[in-house]
Amino acid sequence: EQCGENIVFGLRSSKEMVYHMLIDDGAPERGHRANLLNPDFRFGGVGFGSHPGAQTSLVLLLADHFKARAATRTTRMKNISEELLGRPVEVKTGQPGAAHHTVQRHWDDLMQEVKPDHLRVPAHLHSIVVAHEKPKVYRSEQRPTPPLPLGSLKPQPSIDPALIRAFVHRLDVDHDSMLEEDEVLLLCHQKQLGMSPEDIAQMFDEVLLKRKHAEARARGLKWGEVFSAVQCQKCYVPTVDINLEIEG
Repeated sequence: EQCGENIVFGLRSSKEMVYHMLIDDGAPERGHRANLLNPDFRFGGVGFGSHPGAQTSLVLLLADHFKARAATRTTRMKNISEELLGRPVEVKTGQPGAAHHTVQRHWDDLMQEVKPDHLRVPAHLHSIVVAHEKPKVYRSEQRPTPPLPLGSLKPQPSIDPALIRAFVHRLDVDHDSMLEEDEVLLLCHQKQLGMSPEDIAQMFDEVLLKRKHAEARARGLKWGEVFSAVQCQKCYVPTVDINLEIEG
């Protein structure tokens, strides 16, 4: 398997582009010339357009063999339907999946015609059966599921940041603008809050996990980190949305 690519900038005439690639001055390996004169290359694709810096650009792709993309299921059904019905199948476009839905309807009609009598769905029940079997194809109006309000998706701040900043400043014994574990432990002892050193260390560890690895060793917390830690947060979990529709 071989492939090659030639790119030319700044030329407008096709003859100039071919001469430029054949002469290929300035390239020690003469790669453009080698690609054009390679007898193994049997297929090519050309793209030409404007370029922001060089005004024009040409891209030539060469390959020794080519394999067409396999036809999709919709295309195969459309070709078979047109061959058996003897007329072209009009495909509607404009909405996502509209072409597939149109071809699917013609295909189902064709399958209904070629089925033997004991397998054929009665005509008065055919529309009901296919609507339940393929609701996305046969329901002309897709009724969206109404959203269920669960409150604001973005948590709203419930604490004044000025209070957090004043709190850290009041407990900052060494005046380094950082909140240390010993300072929180002293507050818990004075106010008899009933928190152990392990509880305080766990609180600090939860905040330090959000830091960069290089900054995680410093145990002191800035007032902004404390403010982010006490903010209300929402936790999202995977759910299953079940929509039931009852038709009379």
